[in-house]
Amino acid sequence: KKSHLNHLIRFLKQEYNETVEKQNKTIEKKTVSFDMLWVSYTKGLEVCKCEMSNQQISGTIFSTERVVKMINFEKVSFFIIIIKVVDYDGHGFKHCYVERKIREFNGEKSFSDLSVVPFKFSESHDFLKETIYCIGKKFFELAANRHFMEYTGSLFRWTKVNGCYEIEAIRADGRVMIDLKSFATMNPGYPMDNAKPPNPLKQLDPIANKGKGCIFLCYGPPGTGKTLTAESVAEFLERPLWTIGVHELGTDLAKMEQQLVKILDIAFTWKAVLLLDEADIYFEKRTSDNTKRNAMTGIFLRHLEYYQGILFLTTNRVMSIDDAFRSRITMCFHYPKLIPEKRKEIWKNFIDGADLDLNADDFSKYELNGREIRNILHIAQTLAKGNNEGITKDHVIKVIRIAQEFQEDM
Repeated sequence: KKSHLNHLIRFLKQEYNETVEKQNKTIEKKTVSFDMLWVSYTKGLEVCKCEMSNQQISGTIFSTERVVKMINFEKVSFFIIIIKVVDYDGHGFKHCYVERKIREFNGEKSFSDLSVVPFKFSESHDFLKETIYCIGKKFFELAANRHFMEYTGSLFRWTKVNGCYEIEAIRADGRVMIDLKSFATMNPGYPMDNAKPPNPLKQLDPIANKGKGCIFLCYGPPGTGKTLTAESVAEFLERPLWTIGVHELGTDLAKMEQQLVKILDIAFTWKAVLLLDEADIYFEKRTSDNTKRNAMTGIFLRHLEYYQGILFLTTNRVMSIDDAFRSRITMCFHYPKLIPEKRKEIWKNFIDGADLDLNADDFSKYELNGREIRNILHIAQTLAKGNNEGITKDHVIKVIRIAQEFQEDM
């Protein structure tokens, strides 16, 4: 038996002598050719780097495979790596599997340039280990519970195109709600096979919960502070603000009701301030000639009856609201058209907030709402910066006149 084993060892040394020499050079230079990936990426190997975000993650190789695919009528080889990682699916921590592809390339590449990097070939192994340990610890602390936190960094938005997910990184500084269980409910199509949405109906059924919420209606012309009121209440109560509109709820009756139930349930769970902004279509007066709109209004009336959280509704068409909504509304706030004194206050707040050398008295005579004032100051600042100048009264007046010309043309 020993002699047989010696024969096998000699055979393997002769058969794979060239491969071993190449692998020794790979280890020394930390570069690899496509044909040698199968030697460097073996089952159980610890790897790092998230191709999507370029941030460091940790996992172990579960399996590898070389495949050939037809792309634009041309055969292209790929090295497929299946990585086992730990994730949280809204119910508990468990293993899941992530697939990464390395497309065939010519010559040699540094491991750091590939979508999957083995720990042993990283340039700062110990530092990397410590970084990933800290990230993992933070993930463990945040994943299993709900957290309302301040965030600085990027988020990754994905869209499905021809069966593939396209990832876009966008800046997302601000306050965020971390709740993976509710995320699974609202995004069942998220590309994680083990994310199962919980039952979203449990908080909304009991008759005992009827009428326990606070529903506020803010009505008045645009730019008078309706949305700002909801934002201020959320700020004062130190609660998350969730703004929803027609684009999130849609107008398909079945889908709209499902989405509304999910949103109301999650908002109540978060103790969030919910803002339904300019969504007059959902609570317009019912008429005999529009059954679909009547059904949408009925759906909203039924579910708002049992909502137990804080909800703000905003509209600039209060006369079109269905009479049945009045009994559901806890309190109404009227926002009249801005008078010069109020416009002056708004100008002053924006000017002081941006630390600008301007006088609010110079602009309060112009009939503008709060949103228009903010936009005008922003454009005037951009205009001055483009000319390498400090912002002046003339810059602001110029933008105001352009805005007025546009309103006249409308």
